[in-house]
This record gives sequence, C-alpha cells and structure tokens, in this order.
Amino acid sequence: MSTTFEKVAKIIADTSEIDIDTITPES
Repeated sequence: MSTTFEKVAKIIADTSEIDIDTITPES
C-alpha cells in the first residue's frame, strides 16, 4: 500500500540526493 507521503518522499528522493530511507523512518 503506497500512501501519499510515500509518493512524495519518493519524488523528493528522486529529485534530491536524499535517500528514501532517510525520508521515511524505519519501522
């Protein structure tokens, strides 16, 4: 299930040098 936050985070990670793991907290 992909939430809106995950979609935004993916875009941020894709448009910046920030890793997706840094944006989304690890469970």
